[in-house]
Amino acid sequence: MYDIVIIGAGVIGLSIARSLGEKTNMSILIIEKEDSFGKGVSSRNSEVIHSGIYYEPNTLKAKLCTRGRDYLYEYCDQNKVWFNNCGKLVVSKLHQQTQIESLYANAKKNGVDDIEIIDKSEISKLEPCIDSDIALKVNCTGIISAHDLMTSFYNKSKNFDHDYLFKSKVLGIQKNSDLYKIDIENYYGEIENLNCKWVINAAGLDSDIIGNLLGLTVPSLKFLKGSYFKLSSKWRGKFEHLVYPLPDKK
Repeated sequence: MYDIVIIGAGVIGLSIARSLGEKTNMSILIIEKEDSFGKGVSSRNSEVIHSGIYYEPNTLKAKLCTRGRDYLYEYCDQNKVWFNNCGKLVVSKLHQQTQIESLYANAKKNGVDDIEIIDKSEISKLEPCIDSDIALKVNCTGIISAHDLMTSFYNKSKNFDHDYLFKSKVLGIQKNSDLYKIDIENYYGEIENLNCKWVINAAGLDSDIIGNLLGLTVPSLKFLKGSYFKLSSKWRGKFEHLVYPLPDKK
């Protein structure tokens, strides 16, 4: 019997476990289908600390992105998690100046003040290998080691005596009065069950499945394929900033 069961040991599940451990002394179990933490979508992100310049002002995305960015820098600095506040350039040609100015205005509405519009000569000084007429320079963007961050969260969670159940898949969840009964298939293919007061769904790509098991109406996830390309070795060390094109609205 646990107070809380967290389903999913990615960056979200681990972060929730760490936070609960700091604020409560409740018993917590984290269930993960992989053989260790952070092996799902949390291991397949771009590891960018985003600035919040793109989102619609006053939306949750905008508010949480800018707050989360500040919290991440603070947490990494205090807990020796690798990061680099390198900044980024959103590059464009002169005929796209209106779009750059519009993006600048949107960023300001979201409270992103550490930005400026720079011209070709300033771009060349910062990034000699970039050919661009105009750019939005965003100083608060950075990069982070997602694996170091998850390791830090995991270690803190373990220090709070949280239990982890790896190689285990949630098959069913039933609400009985004030408790949840969770059916689990373990590594050996055996079915086990446990009870808890609260269930937290942090299951990543399986979050819709877990939501349905909880009896919630959850829309199916829509999957989009992304591709990564790697520059050849001759370009190693040639860039100091992240470099982005203007977003393509189409």
